[in-house]
Amino acid sequence: MKIESKLIAALGLCLSLSTSYVYATIDTSAHIGTFNLVIKNDLNLNTHVDGKAIVGGNLNPRKSNNRAEFGTKITDPSVDSITVLGAIDGKVVAQNGTNIKYGTLSDTANLTLNGGGTATKLKSGEVDFDAIWDQVVSDSAALKNLDSTGEFDTRDNNQLKFKNNNDLDLNVFNIGTANLTSNGTFAFDFSPTAPVIINVGGTGTINLTSKASGNFANPAGATQVLWNFYEASKINFNNDTWWGSVLAPHANLKVAGGNNLEGGIAALSLKTDKEVHNPLFVGITPDPVTNPVTQVPAPSGLFIAALALFYMSRKRWLKPA
Repeated sequence: MKIESKLIAALGLCLSLSTSYVYATIDTSAHIGTFNLVIKNDLNLNTHVDGKAIVGGNLNPRKSNNRAEFGTKITDPSVDSITVLGAIDGKVVAQNGTNIKYGTLSDTANLTLNGGGTATKLKSGEVDFDAIWDQVVSDSAALKNLDSTGEFDTRDNNQLKFKNNNDLDLNVFNIGTANLTSNGTFAFDFSPTAPVIINVGGTGTINLTSKASGNFANPAGATQVLWNFYEASKINFNNDTWWGSVLAPHANLKVAGGNNLEGGIAALSLKTDKEVHNPLFVGITPDPVTNPVTQVPAPSGLFIAALALFYMSRKRWLKPA
């Protein structure tokens, strides 16, 4: 390829990067907008889940004398309230005529269908769990790059405030874990009317001891909130009810205390004896043409270098013989 062709190609790449939209493929409805639980590995649970759950590993009720219930708030009897690609071990109940789908059953599996429904072994290729999980991972990775649109006021650690702007279609906060691991409370400065993404940085284990208060702690608010723990490897919920859906694609979750989970959860694994409730995330649906969420800026160094090369080459091409 001639040098001018290479330069033109490089410039074209830079220009295309400067106008491309990274969030055209975000689809939270594929996971926490549809499921109460999306668990890649094992789910250990001995309580009830309001909506649907899908598990890539095994389902193990945590205590032998208890059971895991699914679909307690589902009204459509055609729904598969629990889908387990691995093995079911223990007592599992599908409520309201909903169905159970499983990979295998252990010798101790005990399935109950309340209101009708069916319990059937999954057929090969019937459920593409990998596609759902890949969407979880890619959405988390994309959302963490959003710029903040509001202030997280931490001046009073006992009363933290997310200062959101209801004139926006999407509110974004980028925070660390320090203020979520105190014994303080957090709230919105006023109730959000558009989705809120809270990106939480921090690797390793996170012990969440702060608790929601005020207009943060209600089902209507929870539908608007998505917590994106994009790099944590373990999260312990230790204090009070957790409001809002959670993306934690690299983390094992444990509810060690407190109360219920109010929203959809996507994580590597989950251990809980607390209820999982149904205020699912309303989702974001960015239109890359008419309503972009954000742009990927062109790498400035590459762009400038390409322009410099183009200029020098033009000088050489135009130099008199």
